[in-house]
Amino acid sequence: MKTRTTASVLTYAGALPFVAAALILIFKPPAIQADVELVLRVYSALIISFVSGIHWQIGMSKQAAPGYLLWMSNAVVLASWGFVFAQPGAVAWLLFVMVFAGLLVLDRILFRLDLVSSWFYQLRVRISIIVMVSLLVAAVAVVNR
Repeated sequence: MKTRTTASVLTYAGALPFVAAALILIFKPPAIQADVELVLRVYSALIISFVSGIHWQIGMSKQAAPGYLLWMSNAVVLASWGFVFAQPGAVAWLLFVMVFAGLLVLDRILFRLDLVSSWFYQLRVRISIIVMVSLLVAAVAVVNR
């Protein structure tokens, strides 16, 4: 299997927990709702850490990488892990959405600087939309309890 295909399959598979958790929160099984919220917060921080690791690698290996890339990758990870411990509720989901949107903006910058390929950037756009919509659905589900 080619790298592009493998990366695409694994990336979309990585979005399944976001979609599944949002659906579970919509249907509100009360016995597991708090657990699902915690799992979704932890998984969000984990994926943010992973994407930030990609940015870290680009910052370490590419001469043309923006100087702030290493700082940003660390700051985003630390902030997102702080959100894991935020009070349960819609605010945590909105904070995670803002982080994922910020990572997408950073991906756009890296694409424009020709530091990531077109296929990778387009994959990041599609997956970011799926993740952000899932988190917004989770926020609405939590608010409507």
